[in-house]
Amino acid sequence: LAQDITLALEQCSAQCPFDVVFFLAMHVVGPRRFSGLACAAVAVTLSAFCVRVSRAHVREHYVVKRINQTLDCMSMGKAPRLVSLMLPKTGSRHLMSILQEEYSFAKGQQGCPEVSIFHWRPQLRIGANCTDLEVFPNQLNFERWQALMDECTRRSIPMIAMIRDPVEYLLSYYSFVEPNWTAHPLEWDKLGSLVKDTEANSNVQLAFLSGKRGIPFAIVPPGCTHKTHLELTEADLELFRERVDAGQLLIGAVERFEGAIRSLAAALRWSKFDVDAYAARGDFLPRGPDRFNVDSKRRSGDRTKRRIRQEDLPADLVEEIERKSALDRHLHALALSASSAFSAASFSAHAKEL
Repeated sequence: LAQDITLALEQCSAQCPFDVVFFLAMHVVGPRRFSGLACAAVAVTLSAFCVRVSRAHVREHYVVKRINQTLDCMSMGKAPRLVSLMLPKTGSRHLMSILQEEYSFAKGQQGCPEVSIFHWRPQLRIGANCTDLEVFPNQLNFERWQALMDECTRRSIPMIAMIRDPVEYLLSYYSFVEPNWTAHPLEWDKLGSLVKDTEANSNVQLAFLSGKRGIPFAIVPPGCTHKTHLELTEADLELFRERVDAGQLLIGAVERFEGAIRSLAAALRWSKFDVDAYAARGDFLPRGPDRFNVDSKRRSGDRTKRRIRQEDLPADLVEEIERKSALDRHLHALALSASSAFSAASFSAHAKEL
């Protein structure tokens, strides 16, 4: 809620009549009686209105704002040492805590931090209003995203990203946003409609990393048509592969998280984060609430509490998800390859202890 309020208030000057509401509140409450509580009431009411009416607009403006902030820092000679592209449900909490050990930056990403992080939490409601997707044109997101990628390449600023098995990605995401799911054909129909009824949910990881698809809506409601939708092609995958081959983009597989982190630590010459100590504590495995203090309706530590497994699904639904994720499957294979050598080495080193 705090994040939504902050984002809404930052953008309200362009979207909602903030000045008008504030002026009226001042005169209704009275200058002498305009207490902190009244300020909070106005802020919450206004921000709730902004978030409800134009949630996607606020957050997609936030995307461009973060890109522009990073580009401005570069132009002022305060370029970040690293750009991290964090998809939701790809170990982002884990990776964030590791980056905070190695680099100096605040959670709020104020000013010009050492690491510029692009991460959005999962949309907590699959049935969001389709009109939200039409508010802000993807073309602007895409153009600014490409400007950021190009500038990072020109300045030799490394970018990192974690990639997940595409079927597991969708199931993890769905389990998180629909924690009351039931193993029933109607539930599988609902899940299937996300895949079958809109192309916007195909290859969602490559879509995010290329800046071409409904940021931050990694999964959009079924039946929604996105007029500003930008089509993904093999060329997008090839461009991604070229950046990986050139060492501009460092990637790893979520399923080989330790190997991916060891690869990043070696490539980026980390000196503060102790990979071996982290491994010895068992922290590369999903952390429980004793190690990561989160115990909510959706999550216990790092784990999603009620998780759909592939074996729970009808075979034809798994096949359909695979078909709609062909580019993401190639992307994941690339990430597995990037993580494999370090995964094998780390496994051998700890085999006796295990």
